[in-house]
Amino acid sequence: MEAVYISTTNERHRAETIAAAEGSAHVLCEKPLATSLADACDMVAASKRAGITLATNHHLRNGALAGAMRTMIGAGRIGRPLIARLVHAGYLPQHLHGRRLRDPRSDCA
Repeated sequence: MEAVYISTTNERHRAETIAAAEGSAHVLCEKPLATSLADACDMVAASKRAGITLATNHHLRNGALAGAMRTMIGAGRIGRPLIARLVHAGYLPQHLHGRRLRDPRSDCA
């Protein structure tokens, strides 16, 4: 196996990424990469030890909204951004809202 795509639930990303790295497989892992900074650091360290590529998938990074932001930033229209938050799920029906939409502060713990 040359590469794996990890799209399991977030809490499984660390163990599965490390297992793939130990098997010398390159990893494309869904976002978020990990549920803690320590887990992310473990994943990066395992990837470096194994000499494999670890990448995080974000299917919207080339979307229209991100492109418009890049254009505005590049043109100096909004100054130097320090942080950005994009919400792509704001118009989902209420029953599909996850914790990130119900409590945006949950990502800042």
